[in-house]
Amino acid sequence: NSSARQRTAVEKHREQLRKIEKERKESQEKAANELKALEEDHAALKKKLDAAKTRNSVLANQNKGFKEQMKTLIDKGRHDDELIEALMKQQSHLQQLLEQTANQQQETSHKSQQELKQMSMKTQQDNNVVEQLKSIVAEKEAKVHRLEDEIQQLKLNHLQRAQLESANMLFQPGSQRPPSSALNSQRDSRPSSSAHPALNEIRPETAGSGDIQLDFQLDPNTPSASRMSDRPPVINSALDRCPSVTSTVDTARAPSRKADNNTQEAVRGVSRSGAVRTPSFHVNNIDKQALAELQSQCQEYRTLYQVAQVERDKFSELVRVLQSRCEEDSKKYLECQNELVQQRRKNALLEKQAGKNKIENGPTSKGGSAAVGKKRVLGGRAGSMTNVSASFSAGLTEENDHEDYEEVKTNLEIQMDENEALKAALQSTLKAKEEDLRLFGEMMEETKTVFLQALRQYKQNAQGT
Repeated sequence: NSSARQRTAVEKHREQLRKIEKERKESQEKAANELKALEEDHAALKKKLDAAKTRNSVLANQNKGFKEQMKTLIDKGRHDDELIEALMKQQSHLQQLLEQTANQQQETSHKSQQELKQMSMKTQQDNNVVEQLKSIVAEKEAKVHRLEDEIQQLKLNHLQRAQLESANMLFQPGSQRPPSSALNSQRDSRPSSSAHPALNEIRPETAGSGDIQLDFQLDPNTPSASRMSDRPPVINSALDRCPSVTSTVDTARAPSRKADNNTQEAVRGVSRSGAVRTPSFHVNNIDKQALAELQSQCQEYRTLYQVAQVERDKFSELVRVLQSRCEEDSKKYLECQNELVQQRRKNALLEKQAGKNKIENGPTSKGGSAAVGKKRVLGGRAGSMTNVSASFSAGLTEENDHEDYEEVKTNLEIQMDENEALKAALQSTLKAKEEDLRLFGEMMEETKTVFLQALRQYKQNAQGT
C-alpha cells in the first residue's frame, strides 16, 4: 500500500511538473512572440521617426526657400505698387490735360460762334445799308428822269406852239403879216425864257421866196441827247453793280424815251414840209448844283459799297481762319482721346502682367503657408502631406479662375472706355451739326426778312414813282 501510495504521489508530482513545464514553455513562447512583435513595432516606429526627421529637414529647407521667395516677392510687389502709382499719376495728368483741352475747345468754339454771330449781324447791317443806298440812288435816278421828262414835255409844248405860230403866219395874207421889227419885238417879249428856264429864244427866219422854215435845234448838252454820256462814271458803275437799281432806272427811263421818240417824229414831220423852217432854241439852265450833289452822293455810296465789300471779304477770311482753327482743335481732341485709350490699354496690360506674376509666385507661398498651418494643427501626422497637395491643387484652380476673371474684367473695362469715348465723340459731332444747322437756319431767316423788306421797299418806290 505504501508503494502504491508512493507511485501515485510520484505520478502526481510528475504530472504537476509536466503541467508547469508546459505552462512555462507556453509562457516563454508567448513572451518571445510578444518580444518579436514589440521589436517589429520598435523598428516601424524607428522608421517613422527617421521619415519624420527627413521630412522635417525637407520642410525646414522649403520654409527657408519660401521665406527668401517671400522677400523677393515683397520687393517686387513694392516695385509694382510704385509703378502702378506712377501710372495712375500719369493717367490723372492726362485726364487733366484732356479736360483742359476740352475746356479750351469749348471756349474757342463759343468765341467762334459769337464772332460768327457778330460777323453775320454786321454783314446783315452792311447789306441793309447797301440796300438803303441802292434805294436812295434809285430815287435820285427816278427824280432825274422825271426832271428830264418834264424838260422833254416843255420842249414838245414849245415845239407845238412854234408850229402853230408858223402855220398861222403861212396862212396870213401879205398885208397882215407883221414886219420883221414887230416879229423881233414879239420874239424878245415872249415869256418862254422867263417862264421856262430850260428853254431859249426862238429865231424865225424868212426866206427870199416868202416861205418860212422853222429851224428846231436841240442843244447837244441836253439830258435827252447826252444823258448817258454826261452821267458821271460813278453812277454807271454803281448801276452796273446793282441789278435792282438798273431795273428801276430802266422803268423810269421809259417815258423819257417815248418823249424822245415823239420829239424825233415831230422834227421829222416839220422837216418833211420843206416850206417851214423851225425855230432853234437852246436849253442851258439845268440845275448844275443838283447834278453835282447827285454825283457826290453817288460817289459816297460807291465808296460805302466798296468798303462793305472789303469788310465782307475780311469777314469771310476770318470765318475761314476760325473754321481751320476749329478743325485743328477737333483733331487735337481726337488725338488726345486716342492717347488716353492707348494709355488705358497699357495700364490694363500692366495690371494683367502684374496679376500673372502674382499668380505665378502666389501658389508656392500659399502652399508653404498651408503646409505650416497643417503641421501646427495636426501635430506632425502622416495625413498632412495629402492635405497640402489637395489644398495646393485647389489654390491653383482658384488662381486660374481669378486670372480669367481679371482678364475678362479688364477687357470689359477697356471696351466700356472705348464705348464712352465713341459716345462722347458722337455727341460732340451731333451738337456741332445741330449748331451749324441752327446757324444756317438763322442766316436763311435773316436773308429772307432782308429780301422781303427790300421787295416791299422796291414795290413802294415803284408805286410812288
